[in-house]
Amino acid sequence: MAENEKNPYITQHDFLPKLADLHGLSKREMYEIYNEIQDEIIGALGDGKEVHLTRFITFAIDDRGPRKARNPHSGEPVEVPAKRVIKPRNKKRLHDAYLQLNNLN
Repeated sequence: MAENEKNPYITQHDFLPKLADLHGLSKREMYEIYNEIQDEIIGALGDGKEVHLTRFITFAIDDRGPRKARNPHSGEPVEVPAKRVIKPRNKKRLHDAYLQLNNLN
């Protein structure tokens, strides 16, 4: 659980200051690096490229075809148009570490 017991997740505000201290950077410098990484990932995805962060995660573009769905309020059929979505896939190392930490292997 995150240091803030109200939230059961960790955000960049939890881990970026720790990384900054670990590498002798200011928090501002670490946030700038973080934002630059995000911009590079977004730019690559915008160009239709997959992003592979070795041993961590892959971001891929998935083309979803049109489909039929139902309006949850009225129950009427609705046409959902085709769209492109970002599909994150965690790498084996991350998955195995999670399993080991939770004694699920």
